[in-house]
This record gives sequence, structure tokens and C-alpha cells, in this order.
Amino acid sequence: METLFVLSMMIACISWTVAKTKVFHSFREFFNRPITQRIHYFLSCPYCLAHYFSIIPAIYVSFQSIFVLYFLPIWVSGIVAALIMVWMAAFQMSIMAILWRVAKF
Repeated sequence: METLFVLSMMIACISWTVAKTKVFHSFREFFNRPITQRIHYFLSCPYCLAHYFSIIPAIYVSFQSIFVLYFLPIWVSGIVAALIMVWMAAFQMSIMAILWRVAKF
């Protein structure tokens, strides 16, 4: 279970960094044209990015040792684990948003 927490923390940090910080501002603004407006929205939403960034650890890490539902196939338990990571990452991003507002004042 702590592995899911660490992976969700990684997902939250990466998606928050890509979506909200100035480091990737020029990358996000490159897609802020009428043709690629949907890509810009995708890159500016940390919750949306967390779903796609959770696929990478779900494929890379074997979830048999982390989160196994014995009555479901392995790929279904991998999807459930990826959704749990997104849920935990969303909770961590909400805490980061509160801390971000507090730090700006």
C-alpha cells in the first residue's frame, strides 16, 4: 500500500509541475492556438494529466505484489490500482493547491 502512496505522490508532483509551474509555461503556450486548443486544456489540467501519468507506473510496475484482486484478472487489478493512484494523487494535489495559495500570501 505504501508503494501506491509513493507512486501517487510521484504522479501528483509531475502533473502539478507540468500543469501549474512556470517551467513548462512555454510548452503549454505553444499549444495555445485555435487548432491545438484541446491539447492546451489537457496540459493545463493537473487532474487530467494524472490519469495519463498513472498509466506509466501501472505498466512499468507489476501490480501483483502491490494490489491484487484475486478474483479479477491482472489487467483489471492494474486498472483499479491506476485509478486508486489517481484518487490519491488528486487528494495530494488539493493539499498542494492549498499550500500554494498560502505560500503566495
